[in-house]
Amino acid sequence: FTNISHEFRTPLALIQGLIQQLLCREFTGDVNRRYRCILNNCNRLLFLVNQLLDLSRLEANSEKLQTRPLNIVPLTRQLVMAFESLAEMHNIQLKFEAPEPSIIVYIDQPIYEKIIVNLVSNAIKFTPDGGTVIVECAVRNAPVEEKSNLRLPPPARPGVSNSEIMEHVSIRVKDTGIGIAQEDLPHIFDRFYRINNTFRGEEEGTGIGLALTKELVTLHHGEITVKSEPGKGSTFVVYLPLGKEHLQVGEIADPRTGGSGLPEKPLADIFVPGMLKLPTEDKTTAGKRTEKPATPNSQSEIILIVEDNADMRAYLRSLLEGDYRILEAQNGEEGLQCARRQQPDLIISDVMMPHMDGFQLCENLKADTHTSHIPVILLTAKAIHQSKLRGLRIGADEYLIKPFDAVELKLRVKNVLAQRRQLRERFRRELKVEPQKVTVTSADEAFLQQALEIVETHMGDEHFDTTQFAKEIGMCRSQLNVKLRALTGCSTREFIRTLRLKRAAHLLEQGFGNVAEVAYEVGFNSLSYFAKVFKEQFGVLPSQFPARGTADAHAHTP
Repeated sequence: FTNISHEFRTPLALIQGLIQQLLCREFTGDVNRRYRCILNNCNRLLFLVNQLLDLSRLEANSEKLQTRPLNIVPLTRQLVMAFESLAEMHNIQLKFEAPEPSIIVYIDQPIYEKIIVNLVSNAIKFTPDGGTVIVECAVRNAPVEEKSNLRLPPPARPGVSNSEIMEHVSIRVKDTGIGIAQEDLPHIFDRFYRINNTFRGEEEGTGIGLALTKELVTLHHGEITVKSEPGKGSTFVVYLPLGKEHLQVGEIADPRTGGSGLPEKPLADIFVPGMLKLPTEDKTTAGKRTEKPATPNSQSEIILIVEDNADMRAYLRSLLEGDYRILEAQNGEEGLQCARRQQPDLIISDVMMPHMDGFQLCENLKADTHTSHIPVILLTAKAIHQSKLRGLRIGADEYLIKPFDAVELKLRVKNVLAQRRQLRERFRRELKVEPQKVTVTSADEAFLQQALEIVETHMGDEHFDTTQFAKEIGMCRSQLNVKLRALTGCSTREFIRTLRLKRAAHLLEQGFGNVAEVAYEVGFNSLSYFAKVFKEQFGVLPSQFPARGTADAHAHTP
């Protein structure tokens, strides 16, 4: 049920946030697009609620089968073709095949529609662009290898042979998708079981659809099977018995209420998950109230948004892109690679994502010297206290629960970045370097301590440079430069020079020797250059430093 909480909270966060933007007139794009996003997420919630209600009714045995003899060939074709636009969006070839024009089966049409819609929706969702989905409807006896696995109902009355009762209609949904791992197959129809096999930016499933499908098939006295191979695709087959001998008296609808053999519902009323039927745009209002966000300059901080929900990514971008440069990743794995490559100033990540969740992402970031300094804000639908504690324990700087307030998020982003700037400024001001005051994670503290020790070791070596520094600390020069700038506000060259100058000031205070002796002691071989950078750092020449007084010198910032 934690997964279901996530499925509710994410659409609610989007609906709440977008409506707040509209009420506050904070438009940063096409207002009609925002309305469509709200409508899409309302439909998503309605679809989810309906699925949960269906499961609840099945569990309480209150879902009663009301079958009529219907020709399922045109009905199934109609249901499959409802996905034609969605398939075209992803360049997926969608086919329907039926060797016979008419197959009469006793079905409860609304329940049958849910079965087909769930299976076709899943097939398209997990098929890569350019793939194929084929739905076949045919009458046949079960293949020999499948007979032992099928549990189709026994004859309901004497005189009906087993061979007759094994005759059934099979609805086969075959795709060339990513497939299902063998270890997941035994659990594929379990309630709330989720598989980390999403792609194309899709979210993980709820773990409801296939479980509901199986129970609806069982309600029809049928069976459903699955075969799959990772990387090659999956085939789901629904077997429904022909005739009505398997049905109880109360499961056959009164013929007087219908039963023409034709589908009762027009195509336009079939809801297709993932395909929102958009309202016609009003040309008189199209394009109005489409203010563009302010464009951040090249010096603005970089924020990486890691979120598997495309609508939520777009919403977060709209909130922040006026003040910051934005990067996006669809899951934790992509986010980790992007963070290592781009070195953002802040990461905002969802918690529940496929492949690598937000907790794992945060742990990996904080354990890696190259990224441990990057602050992380976690967004989650998990409202339980233990989840928040876990996030903070692994090094997350902030933890917000969906649905969150947009103003609060922006303030927390602003505060986290401001705290990092203050820490960098503190390092630049302080004469005595204290790593524990500059960093917030043990990995950063260990890194900075190592950096200080390396420079300390080579303090008097005039040939010690950024190349040797990077080699000894185990990083390339560019990575070292980015890391030091993030922690201290100094480039690698400035870091070395600042520590040398601070050591020189300390030696002058202690009366170690004259200016020339101190300069050579800390690695400067040019007295004029030493005097120039010393004055830039402390505001006085080195020869004047003791007379100026420690307190005043410390208070001066470059």
